[in-house]
Parts: sequence; structure tokens; C-alpha cells
Amino acid sequence: MVFTAEWLGEGTLLDSIMEQLSEKYTTQFKFYRIDVEQSNIATRQYGLRQVPAVLLFKNGEMADHFIGILPKRVIEERIQRLL
Repeated sequence: MVFTAEWLGEGTLLDSIMEQLSEKYTTQFKFYRIDVEQSNIATRQYGLRQVPAVLLFKNGEMADHFIGILPKRVIEERIQRLL
């Protein structure tokens, strides 16, 4: 899950990276974008205070997370560790 906001320019870059990785790992990885201004419940549920934030889940449990934008290579490595 990528938590971002429309006013956040960085979110577009992160969305692009996550969409590319989602296409590469189409059967193993799903990408969901959540606008924090539109979904306060999800934001509060995960205790997020900064955006963009990425939460990575495995078997329904949060297994990794990061705040901000990381290089595509680093994000892909983190995803691969969970597959």
C-alpha cells in the first residue's frame, strides 16, 4: 500500500515506481494507492503521520514499511525479500 496525497509531488514518482514493479511481479505483488485525504480511517489504522509511506504485506500481515521515496532498485529488493 502506498499512502500519499494529491498535493505531494513525490507521490507521483513513487506511484510510477510501484506501478512498474507491480507489472513486473504481476502474479506476486499488488499495488494499492491510498490518498490520505480521502481515507482517514486507513491512515489512522496504521498510525501514519508522514507521506509518502509504503507498507508491504505478506500473508495479510505488515512485513516491511518505509517513509519517503527510495530508489527503485532498493524497493524491488525489499519486495523480493517478501516473495
